Amino acid sequence: GEAAETARELGVELVRGAEFTAMLHGAEIHILGYFPSEPNEVVRAHLAHMQAERRKRLQTALERLRTRGIELDSRALPAAPYCESLTTTHLAQALAAAGYASSSRAAWRRYLSRGQGIVPTFEVTAKDVIGVIHSSGGLAVWAHPDRQHLQRHFGELLAVGLDGIEAYNGRRGGDV
Repeated sequence: GEAAETARELGVELVRGAEFTAMLHGAEIHILGYFPSEPNEVVRAHLAHMQAERRKRLQTALERLRTRGIELDSRALPAAPYCESLTTTHLAQALAAAGYASSSRAAWRRYLSRGQGIVPTFEVTAKDVIGVIHSSGGLAVWAHPDRQHLQRHFGELLAVGLDGIEAYNGRRGGDV
């Protein structure tokens, strides 16, 4: 709401967006949804459901960490301004801050990466996420794919409605 008001005042077009998490052949990927207007109820319901799932996922991860002798309270997780749900990135930061790892990256590798059994996976498919985005007239863009996944799965995602790929991401260090 605040962004829409500011955009009107400045005379610029606002493109609303959200980053969705989805599963593709056992790997977690992210799909950006860009919306020409306020997202519809299907999108809002999906996002609300995923936020609830993230909260459950985080609690499950905290419980599984406790069984390994790691005591973290969800209140120890860092504040996430402008982010409505905490993620495993926030959990990695908390693990590092509590001294269980030397850095967030080390915490991720040691406790949170696939195969560690700490973080449950999402069950929403990329095809389903693309459908949710399209239900509101949005564009579905594959966020920061690595070259290997891009080469292997681009055609498949294109066939189920993918509209584009994010070709540059500063956090990932460059072009796809």
